[in-house]
Amino acid sequence: MRFLSVAERELRGAARRSRTYFVRWITGCAFLGLLIWLFWVLDGFRNRNAAPEVFQILSVFTFFYALFIGAAVTADCISSEKRDDTLGFLFLTNLKGYDVVTGKISIHAITTACGLLAVFPVFFLPILAGGVTWAETLRVLLGIAVSFLFALSLGVWISTRSYDARNAVLATLTTIFLIAVLPLLWMVVWDELFRGRPWLAGVPQLSPGMLLLYGRDEWYLTFYTKTI
Repeated sequence: MRFLSVAERELRGAARRSRTYFVRWITGCAFLGLLIWLFWVLDGFRNRNAAPEVFQILSVFTFFYALFIGAAVTADCISSEKRDDTLGFLFLTNLKGYDVVTGKISIHAITTACGLLAVFPVFFLPILAGGVTWAETLRVLLGIAVSFLFALSLGVWISTRSYDARNAVLATLTTIFLIAVLPLLWMVVWDELFRGRPWLAGVPQLSPGMLLLYGRDEWYLTFYTKTI
């Protein structure tokens, strides 16, 4: 608990850093610009049917941002302690393993998390254009948040088994890419072999990207009506 209080102080300090404000502004403006550009390219200002497509593309970009940036910021959090020979000092105290992991995730992820939170309000703009519901938006945002936490956890796990910073980051990004993309390729293979609707159960569910698909009204309402 003492370590958690130290982590809390570090989080408060990090939240007030100029770097955190800079990341929030840059990330929010970048995704807002992406949204405006998508509406302009797809003629979404006059075509209401373009809003769901804009929302889908925006969710994919945010998903990969959360996944890869979240994994990268924690990929070297434990291995750096090994290189500095300071990891053993943490366990000389009354700290538990989960205290160290929680603190490392919190301290290293605060800047990225603030940037991700700055993107979330942009998702509610397609609702004004029509074709996208509040429930669908909230489900997709929840899926992105869960994927972000998964990426943070994977980065810490690989960092505990690494020593070199470059190897840790490379292994983390490669692993997160394979986990996110390879199961989704199964749907493409299934469609090419059987020429039918993609089978979403089984192998594709291993990818966190399925959270975006299941959050869409098209699939969520279909599954809900089948289970009633």
